[in-house]
Amino acid sequence: MTIGKVNFLLAGLLFALILQAQTTMQGLYWMIPMPASEGEAQRDLSILKSNQFLKGVLMGARWKELEPTRDKYDFSALDRGIAAVREAGKQYKLDIVPGMHSPEYIYAIGAARFPTKVINPNRQNYGQAVPIPVPWDPVYQERFSRLIRKLGERYGSDPLLVSVTLTCANYMSPEMHLPRTAEDVETWKRLGLTSDRLLSVYKKYMDEWAKAFPGRFVCLQMSPSTVLPDRTADEFASQIVLYATDRYPGRFALQRDTLMGRHEMEARATDPMFKYRDRLVVGYQSLAAFFNPQRQGSIEMAALNFVRADAKYWELWQGDGRDIETCRKVTAAIEEARKLGYEKYKQTLIAAGLYRTPEQDNWQEVQQEMKARKDAKAAKR
Repeated sequence: MTIGKVNFLLAGLLFALILQAQTTMQGLYWMIPMPASEGEAQRDLSILKSNQFLKGVLMGARWKELEPTRDKYDFSALDRGIAAVREAGKQYKLDIVPGMHSPEYIYAIGAARFPTKVINPNRQNYGQAVPIPVPWDPVYQERFSRLIRKLGERYGSDPLLVSVTLTCANYMSPEMHLPRTAEDVETWKRLGLTSDRLLSVYKKYMDEWAKAFPGRFVCLQMSPSTVLPDRTADEFASQIVLYATDRYPGRFALQRDTLMGRHEMEARATDPMFKYRDRLVVGYQSLAAFFNPQRQGSIEMAALNFVRADAKYWELWQGDGRDIETCRKVTAAIEEARKLGYEKYKQTLIAAGLYRTPEQDNWQEVQQEMKARKDAKAAKR
């Protein structure tokens, strides 16, 4: 082997190691939407430059914002946001949401429409009737797959892009949620939903996201899907995890968007985040902002839950991520919890009177009252 060839191979290995280091998911990420103007982009840039505790951002975009009409793509806002992230030297993760944020044109050209309503009382559009595309519909898949390829062509080689979210069968958010009320379940039955049919959608789009963004993590934001006839939520998610980690070792992340500090969270043996954490990267997104402690709880208890899962990264809500002091406190709590270990940190919180059990949490009652008020208000219209 010639010296020149050896040098070439060494250079390739060095590049691979640099890319791997750049695309490691760890630390705090700030959840932000695409900036609507250059002024908003500069504001985000200023925050990113001044906040040493942020590793990067989660850049969210709705499909209908990127392709409002067929084949007429508008990446200007996404470009603005990513340019600010690049100038700040931070990483970013792309979060592209179909579901109820799909463009209306797909239904006009024949995509099957699933009619449902927004059922989360914490959302401003609670109770609103919305459609989502049927995940296995060929028209929907052809159009969404085209968008993924366009995004890959535009951003797939960016060394600061660390991850993309595995979206394909979605409802209100990038999570795996699908409509699951009793009425929704009957509609799914009429449309031919089976566990295997839905699993085939996830396999298809795991492949498509991975192909469009080579070398990047593909992240599943895990949650119960709809009610499946023959599999639990953990069993269904595990099938996706096993497919992804077998086919793309070292490139799969599993995340929950429910990290909070109201009490110690459940750690089930069947939970894929615990069962397969040696095969993937575990991450979390906050359930809410720490500026809403009634819903989000304390930083210390959230850090306990974070460390118990051996999580590597944490996505903070917009208000928390822009606040340097909140980011400092979260970072300090994680560092202390990791230094002490889960059990000792838990004992420290108990001794300080900061530990909380599920029995001490009244959020569900608060949320039910909120829902009842909104339902009563809607009934009067």
